[in-house]
Amino acid sequence: MEEKKTETYEQSIRRRPILRVMAWVGLVVIFALIVLVIVTGVTGSKYFMPSLALMIIVPILIYVVLWLGKVLQNHKKNRS
Repeated sequence: MEEKKTETYEQSIRRRPILRVMAWVGLVVIFALIVLVIVTGVTGSKYFMPSLALMIIVPILIYVVLWLGKVLQNHKKNRS
């Protein structure tokens, strides 16, 4: 009997370097939003509330996109 090897998450990331690049871009965007919220909060800018809303919405959107990618990938594997 032939055993089916399952790929770990770390191995799949190493195999696809675009995922690493996307992860770094996501981290930079989140870090920039943190800095934006701090700067607008300290200076009392009128853009504090919109930047705070972005700080909440952007990570949620990133999570939804990653979740949807996993769901579609599993659906594609199950169909074949």
